[in-house]
Formats: sequence, structure tokens, C-alpha cells
Amino acid sequence: MTIRLAVYRPPGDGKLLARLGGPETPSIRFRESPPDNVPGNTCHEETEDAEQCHFVGGAEIPLCHRMTLGEMALLLRNQYLPRCEVQVVWMQGWWRNSLWHETGLPWVLPSPNMPTEDTAIVYPGMVLIEATNLSEGRGTTRPFEIIGAPYVKIDKVLSDLRQLNIPGCLFREHGFIPTFQKWQGQYCHGFQVHVTSAREYESVFTTARIFAAIIRHANSAFAFKPPPYEYETVKMPFDILSGDENLRLLLESDTIEGLREKWRSTYDPFLEIFREVSHYPEERS
Repeated sequence: MTIRLAVYRPPGDGKLLARLGGPETPSIRFRESPPDNVPGNTCHEETEDAEQCHFVGGAEIPLCHRMTLGEMALLLRNQYLPRCEVQVVWMQGWWRNSLWHETGLPWVLPSPNMPTEDTAIVYPGMVLIEATNLSEGRGTTRPFEIIGAPYVKIDKVLSDLRQLNIPGCLFREHGFIPTFQKWQGQYCHGFQVHVTSAREYESVFTTARIFAAIIRHANSAFAFKPPPYEYETVKMPFDILSGDENLRLLLESDTIEGLREKWRSTYDPFLEIFREVSHYPEERS
């Protein structure tokens, strides 16, 4: 089950409760189900900047937060809505490091462009491609696993990526012609990301490496999309999806070395908040 729990916090408004209206205490009840993102992944990317809160992300949490819906509701209550009563019907027999197929449940498409568990594993990072002029594989049968564009120097890009020995995946050349959206009807030089170990694969960091390799050889053909994006008319779409402008600026200057360490410095404070709402064991008991 996928539910995007988006709480919009306008700039300067630190108390969401004031916007709810009325004297009564709001009450929310959640029945848990396993997340369809990748709970097996450890978090490895920057926590969202408070100044970047918007319709995609209304709380200061990482892209791969590893929380269930109920845990997220508790975190939002603790951080922003102290008067809100939250009741969670906890799952039995689930552990945080499990993958979807290990639950024994059938995969149900949460979106037309999320056809398989493989899509969910790469999605947290590959969704950033939406905010560029690269195709993220929409218009193919493997969206978010396939990436490319007519201008991609595929031999050079794949050579760079393979030299990095990125854990948990391999890259296979895969040209494609999208049937809709970006580059519709045009041949795209691209590749498919094959995840070989979901628990080792770092979706956001791997995507950053992919961006860096493509930009390095694109000769200015690569571009970040300008606003507007959905309901936002000022912020850059890439900044909205990634949480702030830092990753975009590093990619533009080809200086992503040390990126993981920088992210770690913003993730550690989140861990303290996460521990307060964490309900499930890390491993199968």
C-alpha cells in the first residue's frame, strides 16, 4: 500500500495545528501495511531542508526514511501536531529490513509507473530524473529502471559508472524509444539499472553518480527543468524532489566527492527523532 502523507507547512508557520481550526483534538487512526519502498535500504541522503517544505515533502525527513505510515504519523504528531491523537494498528511479523517479496504478499501496482518491486527499489533516487531533460523510462515497460536521452554519450557514461564499482547493481546498455512523455518517438541512448542486491543498493547516491557521469559528457545538452512544477512556481523542480538545492549545485560544478559524508551529517539528527517512533525490529526475530 502506498500513501503519501504530505503535510504542507507554509514558510514561517511552525505550528500546523493552528491551521486545523476548532477547539477539538483531531484524531487519526492508521492500519499498518508493509511499505512499498525499500525498507532494506539504510538511509544515505540528505534530510529535507525546512526552508524547502512544499507539496512533495512537508517535513524534515530523508528521501529514504525507512518508516511505515504509522511511524511517520507519530513522527509528524511529535514534531508538528502535539495535540493530534494518533492510533496505530501495528503489523505482526514484519521487520524493517524485509523486502516486499519476503512478506509473502502479492505486489499491487501503487501507480501505473510502479509496475514491480524492482521499480520501487530504484525509485527513491531515480525519481529525481523527472526534474531533468533525461527520460526516466516513462513510455517504456520498465520506468525508472531505464534512463537515457538522444544526447547521452552511452559508451563514456557506462565506462565511468563501471569503474566506480557501485555496490548492489550493474548497468546494461539499453537504447529505447519512449511511447509518451519526454523524447516521445525519439531514439534514446540509455541503459538499464539492474539491482543485484537490494540491501546493498543505495538508490539516491547511485542516481547522483549516474547524473554526474551523464553531465560530464553531455556538452551542455543536459538540463535541469525550470519551474513551474505542479503547484510550485518558484523553486527548481529538482530542488523540490531532492529536498534542497545542494545536490543540484554540486552536480552543476562536478564536485560530488564527499557527498555521502555531507548527507550523513544531516541524517544523524534525524536518527534521534526516528528512534522515538521506531516500533519494528530491524531483523527477523
